[in-house]
Amino acid sequence: MRVLPVLFLAISLSGAFAGEVDAEFEQKCKSCISVLDEFREKFMDVIKQGKIGQFKEEATKVCSAYKENSPEYKFCYEIGAIEQSSQSLLFEVSQGLAFQDGTKKCKTLKSQYPELCRDKYKLKLDWDNGFNPTKLPVKRLKAILRSYNVPTKGFTEKIDYVKAVEGLRPKTTEEL
Repeated sequence: MRVLPVLFLAISLSGAFAGEVDAEFEQKCKSCISVLDEFREKFMDVIKQGKIGQFKEEATKVCSAYKENSPEYKFCYEIGAIEQSSQSLLFEVSQGLAFQDGTKKCKTLKSQYPELCRDKYKLKLDWDNGFNPTKLPVKRLKAILRSYNVPTKGFTEKIDYVKAVEGLRPKTTEEL
């Protein structure tokens, strides 16, 4: 009888951590998700019919519209939707895209090709919803400071990193 409450607690806690992991995954794979969702939106009929040649042409057209150093352009380069790409993963990308949304397809692709999800965006700090840098590990604090180009040379203790992250807090709501 005691096993049931413990099992329920374990399942509910794993769900809470899964939401946090999904948010971090979506942050790192933002370009993958947005490009694949755009592919699904613009030419779902081509994907469903399995016309790989036409899919490659359409994907190349969509990807040529992105700016050259944007994360979306880099993702397109990695999957081979840019003419200068050295490899082509468009067949793998098109497989199952009709049945999976961009997030699920990116998770599948990331397990096979980890280099696809390397987006570098500034990490958003949600100060209004109780963001507390003192509860984060030093590794995470370093990542936040690195994304905001804050120098950390000479930092020896966690409190140094915490103070630097708290220095990023906006003074007023207008700075948000």
